[in-house]
Amino acid sequence: MKAESIRLAYFLFFFLELGWESLIGFLNVRHTRKSAAAVPPGFAAVVDAESWARAAAYNVEKGRFSLVSGLASSFIVLAALFSGGLGELSGFFVSLPLHPYIRGILFVYAAGLFFSLTALPFSLYSQFVIEERYGFNKMTPSLFFLDTVKSLALFAVLGAPLLGALFWFMDAAGSSWWLIAFAFTALFQIFITLLYPLAIAPLFNTFTPLEEGPLKERITTLAAELSFNIKGIFVMDGSRRTRHSNAYFTGLGAVKRVVLFDTLTQSLEAEELAAVLAHEIGHEKKKHLYKRLALNLILLLGFFCAVHILYRYEPLFAAFRFPAVTPEGILVILSFCSGPLTFFLTPLF
Repeated sequence: MKAESIRLAYFLFFFLELGWESLIGFLNVRHTRKSAAAVPPGFAAVVDAESWARAAAYNVEKGRFSLVSGLASSFIVLAALFSGGLGELSGFFVSLPLHPYIRGILFVYAAGLFFSLTALPFSLYSQFVIEERYGFNKMTPSLFFLDTVKSLALFAVLGAPLLGALFWFMDAAGSSWWLIAFAFTALFQIFITLLYPLAIAPLFNTFTPLEEGPLKERITTLAAELSFNIKGIFVMDGSRRTRHSNAYFTGLGAVKRVVLFDTLTQSLEAEELAAVLAHEIGHEKKKHLYKRLALNLILLLGFFCAVHILYRYEPLFAAFRFPAVTPEGILVILSFCSGPLTFFLTPLF
């Protein structure tokens, strides 16, 4: 397959995904706008017309902005790939007098940083214009900046050993390297899932054990009634960033815990909050976590199989204007190709 044919195929799948996602977003916005005029009968007893209209206006604005930002982000990706900019960046790092693994890690970091920076204006507008307009934002610019720096630092710290190991497998593990890399990456993901509630989440928020009282008793009783084992119930200072409320479960096995936003505990009665948690427990009872994990692992295995097959396929690198065949290059190229080639699997998730 020639480079021109690969580019044409990518364009086809790229615009197929973009068109479909944009259509779904447009239909959602149109439906929400039409529904704003009257409160549905099922909600009439608990939501007044003014609140319903304001909620609809918020969702319409968020939906429209999502359409615009999605289109802009997609064309930034397209321009970076086909202008040769990403290829030139790869060539720059290849020319550095460093160990190949170090060069590869730096290139992946640089590509990730570029796309993070291009997404920054959209994040700022969403947080400090839309969320502020509807009274949800409590984030300060300094906290936003600190969160961004922490996220980038975590990406750097956690990504280096993973990428270094993958490059070593590609070099030294023979023809079955991709199976070993898949197993290693899957275990790494599970490790991060276990580590998240203990070491990563506390970098961004404060988690305080829920104090004794009716709320804790109701949650504990609900979990016991549904045979759902939890190792702790924590209140998170979500109000530092937003007035939105949420509750979720995090961790696996012995470190599984319930997390409640402080905005949720302040706005709901114990029985109402139990209903929110019952929804989350429903995901556990329906095995949604494990089904999603299985799908992710299947896709991950497919990704490494594709890397193995296409690693030294020069027309693929030429199609995206990469000057040399490199392990980091194939990882980045296939990462960008994975979305358009697998978007039709979204209903499974």
